[in-house]
Amino acid sequence: MITLAPHPILNCFPAINALDIDALRCSMLDRGQEVPILVFEDLVIDGRARLQICEELGLAPKFQIFKGTNMDALKKMVELHPLNKAQKAIVGARISTLYSRGMTQNKKLKFSAREVAVALGVHKTQISNGQQILKHGIYGLDSWVLTGCSSLSKTHLVVMRVEKDYQLEALDWNTKKLMELPLRIKYNK
Repeated sequence: MITLAPHPILNCFPAINALDIDALRCSMLDRGQEVPILVFEDLVIDGRARLQICEELGLAPKFQIFKGTNMDALKKMVELHPLNKAQKAIVGARISTLYSRGMTQNKKLKFSAREVAVALGVHKTQISNGQQILKHGIYGLDSWVLTGCSSLSKTHLVVMRVEKDYQLEALDWNTKKLMELPLRIKYNK
């Protein structure tokens, strides 16, 4: 069985949820793999769930090779994974900090916030807010934005004004209460 790792950029995107995986598994049991797994430089850029299910079911996976640059691969992933602006900001923050967070040693994946913002179709400030959430928020707080449990702006406000021990609780506070708190993190210009 062929096992390919997901591309580091793909790992920045939200994964398919368990219910959708079950539905996909049922569909693949019934009709087989209908959509090929997209591969770039021997790494999966679309179809990690299909690959996992093929392995579970003992099916021979179908692949399609993607040609281009890492930026082309990023743009293709954005095209294949519809996200709202807040989700794009968090995904963009994850991508723009891949190299600095040690998630990859590949210098070809060292993208600036501006490059990522252009590729995702969001403003650089939104990527910057996402980066602040990753840097100063408790572990996993970015997932609250990805799943729609909290907005980007409110989560950013919480991270900038509330100590880590109280950040989850503060997501339930109203915005007026949060705005009354002093800045905990000073912006670097």
